[in-house]
Amino acid sequence: MLYRKKILFIIILSLILFIVSSQPTHARTYLFKTNSSLTLSSENNTLGTIIPISETVTRKISIKYEYGRFARPSGIPIIVKSATEISLSISSKPNWCEVNLDNLEFEAPIGRMLKNGTVEFSTNLNAKISTNNALAFSQGKIIINASSNENGNIKPSSTTYEFTISPAFIPQINYNISNESLSLKTGENKNLSIYVKNNGNSKIDVEIAKNISEEGIIVLDFLNTTTIDIGENVEIPVNINAHSTKNEASKNVNVEIVLSYRSSNDPNDNYLIADSPISFDVEVTDNDDFVDITPHIIGIFIVFIVVFFLLTFIVWLRKRH
Repeated sequence: MLYRKKILFIIILSLILFIVSSQPTHARTYLFKTNSSLTLSSENNTLGTIIPISETVTRKISIKYEYGRFARPSGIPIIVKSATEISLSISSKPNWCEVNLDNLEFEAPIGRMLKNGTVEFSTNLNAKISTNNALAFSQGKIIINASSNENGNIKPSSTTYEFTISPAFIPQINYNISNESLSLKTGENKNLSIYVKNNGNSKIDVEIAKNISEEGIIVLDFLNTTTIDIGENVEIPVNINAHSTKNEASKNVNVEIVLSYRSSNDPNDNYLIADSPISFDVEVTDNDDFVDITPHIIGIFIVFIVVFFLLTFIVWLRKRH
């Protein structure tokens, strides 16, 4: 008896569901709703540090659509079941970045009513930094939005996924020197200037080193480090002091200035060496106006000693006589 009641209940329930579901799609009334969910994922949510203009990066995006039991999609029951429409869009991106998706629209077929369902898709995201002016190592966010429509008694759902992207450093400096040759006399000092312009996409830290062909003859004085903002042209003064020609009438000294620089934002502290050193020559000569009186002092002292001993000898002779 109990078995017959169960069979009767199932038959009645099936008839009710069939009658309700047999109504036109636009007028169908659903006794209950079932949930759905969307999940986006990728093997890596960072696109890395990208060289502007010349480099494009691609990441595969996996899309998972899930729905609950008793799902009854739109359409004629059993014979025709409408698939759930799923769409992707780029909801946010940096203004210096170009982003596109290979596919934006998907259809998820709905399976048996009494089972949970899972449908998976994939597409590729392609990103490129479209300008050289993007600040090096700044972090931009790309947000992908996914949404599914309401399908019969299946509720709509949505989700987002976030990628990060950074522009690489574009090293670009111009530099020159005010004089390529100087003439100094011993004890004299003069100045020249090195001009450095930063045409890159980041503030830079510049280190300055020198190579002198003849140490000790001249001494250079300058700032060893300086910081240059984007688009800024900086003058770096160099003071040269002539010490000695090492007993030669004149001496030519070659000086090389080597520039090393890095992005102030570089987390790895990577320094680059400028394409070629800055070179200039210094000619050091004896100071003609300088009179060394040391020999004269020595001569006078010797004469004084001789005269002193001579007078002493004369006095001694007179006393004997």
